[in-house]
This record gives sequence, C-alpha cells and structure tokens, in this order.
Amino acid sequence: MKNLKLLLFVLCISFLIQFSSCTSNNTEQVAVIDSLKTELENAKNIVATISEDKNKELQFIVDSNISYFSKNYKDSLSKQVGFMFQDYKVVSKEIKKYNQIKDQLKLNIDYSITQLEKLKADLTSTKITKEQFAEFIVTERKECVKLIDLAKERQKTLNFEYHKFDSLNPLIIEFIKNIKIK
Repeated sequence: MKNLKLLLFVLCISFLIQFSSCTSNNTEQVAVIDSLKTELENAKNIVATISEDKNKELQFIVDSNISYFSKNYKDSLSKQVGFMFQDYKVVSKEIKKYNQIKDQLKLNIDYSITQLEKLKADLTSTKITKEQFAEFIVTERKECVKLIDLAKERQKTLNFEYHKFDSLNPLIIEFIKNIKIK
C-alpha cells in the first residue's frame, strides 16, 4: 500500500511538471502569435491611414493636367521639362498601382489575423502539437512579413509621391498657363 501511494505521488508530481512545462511552452507560442497579430494590426492601420480621397484628388489633378498638356502643347519640350512631366506622371501611376492592390491587401491582412487567431485557439485547446505549431508559424510568419513589408513600402512610396506632387504641381500649372492654345 505504501508503494502504491508513493507511485501515485510520483505520477502526480510528474504530471504536474509535465503540465506546467506545456503551459510554459504555450505561453511562449501564444506570445509569438500575439506579436505577429500586433504587427498585422499595425499594417492594417497603415493601410487605413492612406487617404482614398487624397489619392483620388491627386490622381484626377495629375491626369487632367497631363491630358490638357497633351492636347494643347505641340512644340518640342526641353529635356528638363520632359523629365518634369515624366516625374509628374509617376505620381498618378503609383496611386493607380496602390489602388489595384489595396482591397486585396486589406483582405490578406484580415485573413492572416484570422489564421493567427485560429492557430492560437488550436494551441490553447491542445489540438496541435509543438511540431505542427512550428510548421504553421513558419508559414504564417512568412506571409505576415510579406504583408507588413508591402503595407510599409506602399505607404513610403505614396508619401514620396505626395511630396513630389507638392513640389511639381505648381511648376506644371505655371507651365500649362503659359501654353498658347493653337
């Protein structure tokens, strides 16, 4: 009877040790998931701060000025003015490029957040093993990093284009005002 009690005691202690180590590992894994989720939320905020109204307005202004210029200016351009107009056109191109990916980027970020939440739920309910978690988290981390980098890169590019617009637009308007309509 003593041996049985001792054996039961040892089994209980080993179970508690095993249980506490699993909880510790889950805590670390949950922290990894939460960290990725926070970064994705930040990327989602970056996308949300990019003003659709401002993009539409700038694109309209650039496209209208380029169209007017193309229809009414028949003389040859100096290299400097030609480069200025090329740079000016890039503003509209970059906005169009962003508009083409914006909705899919938002969907992908939301999908990745959902996947991380499901992974966290599976982890806390012990539906997956450490090995499965390791496989899943590598895949999710790669996708998250791509989305985060894309959101940051697009924000940086658009901010650059906004500054370019602010410096070129007055010059373009002045140039257009001086065109003699033929």
